[in-house]
Amino acid sequence: MSKTSRFVVHDHYSKGSSGHHWDLRIYYQGVLKSWAIPKHTLPKSGKPLRAVQVNDHPISWYKFEGEIKSGYGRGKVKIYDKGVCTLLTWQPKKIGIVFKGSKVRGTYWLIQSGNDERMWMWVKGKA
Repeated sequence: MSKTSRFVVHDHYSKGSSGHHWDLRIYYQGVLKSWAIPKHTLPKSGKPLRAVQVNDHPISWYKFEGEIKSGYGRGKVKIYDKGVCTLLTWQPKKIGIVFKGSKVRGTYWLIQSGNDERMWMWVKGKA
């Protein structure tokens, strides 16, 4: 596949049930595909992190920082990192990405976990 794209990681201080977390967003097919990362940290090699797929977001969210005043996700949003990435593969249950941000760098995988299609694992390194 090997296609250049872009990504953003939002540091989200939600006042809702999700609490403080990261939102990983990858531009794919005209939208930002999005996953909530509850641990708000990068995975280390061999130690995957849980990632919950959430609703797609419009590309305007690539630069968004500010406060969501009401509704789901209300709270403060800051950009933790953003940059370009190379999509290695985008399959229904396995996504490979090489991130080239200032903080998020290297090869990572999103691998669907279990029967719930929203549940994924974010893994660093080879998968």
